[in-house]
Amino acid sequence: MNPPLFSIIRKKMESKIIDHLGLVSGSWDELQISETIDQAITQDETCRNASIGTLCKSLVLNGLGFTERALYLVSDFFTNKPTSLLLGEGIEPEHLNDTVLGRALDAVQDYGTTKLFSQISLKVVSNLGLSPSKLHMDSTDFHVDGVYNSNNKPDEDSSTVFITKGYSRDHRPDLNQVVLNMITDSQAGIPLHMEVLNGNCSDKTAFKKTISKHIKELQNIAPSSFIVMDSAGYTKEGIAEFSNLTHWISRVPESIKEARDFITENQEWTKSEGGYQYAAKKSTYAGVQQRWILVFSQEAFVREMKTLSKNYVQSSLKEYKIFKKISKEQFTCEDDAKKALLKFNKHLKFIALEDMSIRKVKQKKKSKNVKNELFCISATVVCSIDNFKNKAISKGKFIVATNQMDDIIFNDIAVIKGYKEQSNVERGFRFIKDPQFVASNFFVKKPERLEALVFIMTLCLTVYAALEYKIRKALKEENQTINNQIGKPKQNPTSRWIFQIFSGIHILYGLEKEIVLNVKDVHLKILDLLGENYKKYYF
Repeated sequence: MNPPLFSIIRKKMESKIIDHLGLVSGSWDELQISETIDQAITQDETCRNASIGTLCKSLVLNGLGFTERALYLVSDFFTNKPTSLLLGEGIEPEHLNDTVLGRALDAVQDYGTTKLFSQISLKVVSNLGLSPSKLHMDSTDFHVDGVYNSNNKPDEDSSTVFITKGYSRDHRPDLNQVVLNMITDSQAGIPLHMEVLNGNCSDKTAFKKTISKHIKELQNIAPSSFIVMDSAGYTKEGIAEFSNLTHWISRVPESIKEARDFITENQEWTKSEGGYQYAAKKSTYAGVQQRWILVFSQEAFVREMKTLSKNYVQSSLKEYKIFKKISKEQFTCEDDAKKALLKFNKHLKFIALEDMSIRKVKQKKKSKNVKNELFCISATVVCSIDNFKNKAISKGKFIVATNQMDDIIFNDIAVIKGYKEQSNVERGFRFIKDPQFVASNFFVKKPERLEALVFIMTLCLTVYAALEYKIRKALKEENQTINNQIGKPKQNPTSRWIFQIFSGIHILYGLEKEIVLNVKDVHLKILDLLGENYKKYYF
């Protein structure tokens, strides 16, 4: 008896999910990341089915696969994907087990994650034709599941990252963490430098060391670029050391007296686009010739004043409640009551006391050993207007500094714009820590592998940002658009939206020729814009 037709079809035909992974693979290939890794790291090809570069690609595909799973669960991820198509002929999911991937991460760590990423960045910038004029530096932390080496004392001579508690930007000081220090370019937001640091390191120290140690590598990648950083990089030791090495732009901390004075002084403002006003002066803080630009934003002022008013009311109520509690206390001595009143008044920040006095009260229960008269403090509570005005003076204002003294080559507006582009690196951190793309909390067997895993996460951002840059550039050059989520044509779609557009694409195997399912006109349009490196994964 012949088997049913359905049974024959079921045995011979199967579909594999490719979705947007062909785009990720195309971007990876175009950036030549596998080739760069394999040229750098010596490896025995006879002992492996896939090179270290290919294994890193598999981790990135998993990281950008919308799985919300840890980066090391790769074998399971590829069970329903066209693995050989994405990674190379003969590579199957079972080849991507934890042992193989762990050894690949060890090899990356042994070579040096920062060193390897610098070589990759040089190739990425060249392949994309980037010429960034500014490099943006910032840091973030990652929570780590597990104890690792957090109970040991850090060894200064060790290259292994020290995983421990430290200042947490996510307000989780109870968890062990590592810190990622990253520098991105100003054009595409692509990481050009990464280094994993101890969980308790300080930005002020780390920024200075990064610039001093790696400035030559960065200048090879992006010659004549400015280093842009937040106020954590603006320290006496820091700017004195690296001002001779590079031009920089930094926000000036308001903890510096000269900065506070500049903010509170009356200024002759110059209007700028974007609703900004600014005033400039020269400074020699830390012995470095520099320009300070005080920026005022009306929009930021309104927003910050709203927050100030809300917080001021809440804090005033707290101080008032404390005063009410103290005013009910009874003192046996008038001097003790005066001391308590003066001490309390000295530390007030949000309310003020008027008509302060000490009043006598009679003791309810008489005692032979205690005087009949006791003393209480008394005052009229009012809002501290002067303090509120002092706080309001600085709202909507910040100071940006640069050591480029030629305001013709680099004028004040360019300095402001350069600092505002600092959002590039902040946006990159938000991407890396988004659990829809990669794991914000992760676990591996050794702390050395954890550093290599952060390297992989930064590669995920590199591929994502490069693909976004290429699509946006192609749309503008061809004067075309892609509809956004609400159907409006745009020339600046995010890679995240492009990934969603490609959701649902499968490859059907089992016939004479593979068939790509669910391809629509918008997919063909995007693939035509990207080119053959991307088309080959779908056709």
